[in-house]
Amino acid sequence: MALETLTLTLAGDGYEYTFVPLAGVSESQRKDAVSIAPPGRPASENILLGLSGMQGEITINFNIHDDGTDKANGTAPVGDFTNDTVVTLEEQRRWLREYIHDFSFDATWTLTHDTGPAFDGDAVFVEEIDIPTLQQESPKWYRASVRLRRGSSTA
Repeated sequence: MALETLTLTLAGDGYEYTFVPLAGVSESQRKDAVSIAPPGRPASENILLGLSGMQGEITINFNIHDDGTDKANGTAPVGDFTNDTVVTLEEQRRWLREYIHDFSFDATWTLTHDTGPAFDGDAVFVEEIDIPTLQQESPKWYRASVRLRRGSSTA
């Protein structure tokens, strides 16, 4: 059985990160609304006013793991990393925090499911990266997660 992989690509710079091994991917959608409850009426007769349109999020739970492969797929800038690759745990942490999670609001990303049809170059916005600074589970991997918002930003 082949491992599932996803690739997140930052447009413009072309930076990539391949998520492998995956612990799981979840999607959620919501439409926020406020409820107006007329006096003396049951809850089923409440009036809902929409606050925003549909929103979707994708959460990728994965392990930052040094298996000897370049998780940046050859897209790391020359001279910024050892051998211009992103392999070690510390290199991957730095790559995710300083390059993939671009500081600019007009940055755009795409998410591709390399081993299946779940995501096919979907436009996403990197909203949050959660990587432990110190952990003692294993010296060879960290549990991490990335939360993406579906769509792209306008600055």
